[in-house]
Amino acid sequence: MIKDRYGLAVSTTSLPAAEKYFKAMDSALAGNAFSEKWFEEAALIDPTFALAQIVHAENLLLQGKKEEAIVFKNKALGLSIQSTEREQQHIAIVSMLMDGKSNAALAAIVNHVKKYPTDALLVAKAVGGFGLFAFSGEVGSNQQRLQFMNTLAPAYGNDWWFLSMHAFAYVELFHFKEAKEKVEQSLQLYYRNGHAAHSYSHVCYEMGQNTECIRFASQWLQGYEREAHLYGHIHWHWALSELANENFEKVNELYQQHLCPTIAMGGAVGLIADAAALQWRSQLKGFNLLEYEQNKSLQKYSIDNNNMADILFGEAHLALVFTQPNLALERENLVSAIKNRHQKDAHPKYAMMLNLIEGVTAFANENYQLAATLLAAANPQLARLGGSHAQRDLFEDTLIQSYLMLGNTIQATTLIDARIHRKQQFSTIF
Repeated sequence: MIKDRYGLAVSTTSLPAAEKYFKAMDSALAGNAFSEKWFEEAALIDPTFALAQIVHAENLLLQGKKEEAIVFKNKALGLSIQSTEREQQHIAIVSMLMDGKSNAALAAIVNHVKKYPTDALLVAKAVGGFGLFAFSGEVGSNQQRLQFMNTLAPAYGNDWWFLSMHAFAYVELFHFKEAKEKVEQSLQLYYRNGHAAHSYSHVCYEMGQNTECIRFASQWLQGYEREAHLYGHIHWHWALSELANENFEKVNELYQQHLCPTIAMGGAVGLIADAAALQWRSQLKGFNLLEYEQNKSLQKYSIDNNNMADILFGEAHLALVFTQPNLALERENLVSAIKNRHQKDAHPKYAMMLNLIEGVTAFANENYQLAATLLAAANPQLARLGGSHAQRDLFEDTLIQSYLMLGNTIQATTLIDARIHRKQQFSTIF
C-alpha cells in the first residue's frame, strides 16, 4: 500500500494520483501556492481516491462553489467505506467542517490524533491562527493549542511543518526562546516553508525586532508566489514593521502593491483584516494610509464580503471599516446580527464583540470615555477573536490611545509597561 511521508497509508492504487496528493499536501502544509490545483488533479487521476475527493470538495466550498462541493463530499463519503479507518475518520471530520460543525470537528480531531498523531492535514486545521482552537471563541484557546501540540511533538520529531506551527503556538504564549529555536530549525530544514516565515515574523513582532523583520521578509518573500496562502499576510508583517519605524512611504507602497483587497489574492477574512488593521494602525500613528479612492475600494470590498458566518475575527475587522460615517447602516446590521446570535446563544464571546464594535465606533467618533469603558471590558477577552496577538494588539492599542486622549496616563502606562516587560525579559535571544 502507498504511504505518505508520515507513514500513513492512502487508499489508491494509482501512484501518479498519490504523488500528486503528496505534492499538494506538502504545498498546503507549507502555505505555498497551487495545492488546490494538485489536490484536484489527484482526485481526477483516480476518481475512487476518497481522501483526494474530500480535500477537493472542501477547496471547492472555500471557493464558493457550494453545489459542486456537495457532490464531491458525498462522493468521498460513499467511497470511504473502501478506505482505511484513518481515512474514514479523516473524511468524516472534513465533512463535519463543511457542514459548519466546527466544535464537533475539533473534538473529533483531538480524539483522532490519539491513534493517528501524524495525520498532519487534520492537525493543521486545528492549530493555525485561523484554526479551530483559535476560532473556538474560548479565552484559553492558546493554552489548549500548545498543550495539544506538546502532546503530538514526539510523533513528529524534526518535521519542518510541525516545528513551524509549534513555534507559532509557543510565541502566542510569549515563550520566545522556544519559538525562535523551533522556527529557525524549521527554516533550516525547509527554507521555503511559508508557515515558518510567518512564525518568524511573529517572533520578530513580539520581540520588537522591526528591522530584523524587514530584513527577513524582504529577502524571504523574493520568489514567493502571489497565489500562495501567506503571500499577503507576510507582506502585512513587513508593512507593520515599516509602520513601527515610521517608514510611511514604504507602508503605502506595500499596501498598494500587495495588500489592497482588489488586487490581493486569498480569502475575504484575511484580506479585510490585513487592510483594515493596517489602515487603523496607521491612523493611530497619525498617518492616513488610504487616499479617497483606496478607502472607497476597501469599503466596497468589505460590504460585498460582509457575510463572515460567525467568524468573530473577521467581523471585528469589518467593524473597523464600518466605523466610517457613511457605513452606519452596515455597522447597525452587523451589531443586529451579533445581538440575534447572542439571544440564541449566551456565549460570552458575543457580549465581548458588542463591546468591541461599540468601542471602536466610539473611538472613531472621538468619544474617548465611552471607548475606554467598552474596550477595557473587551480587552481581557480578546483571545476569543482568534488570530494572533500581533493582530489583536490593535484593539488594546486603541484602548491605550483612548486613555491618553483622556489624560489617564496611569491606565495607559500600565498596559504599555506590561507589553514592554514581556518583550524585554527575553530580549537577549536575538
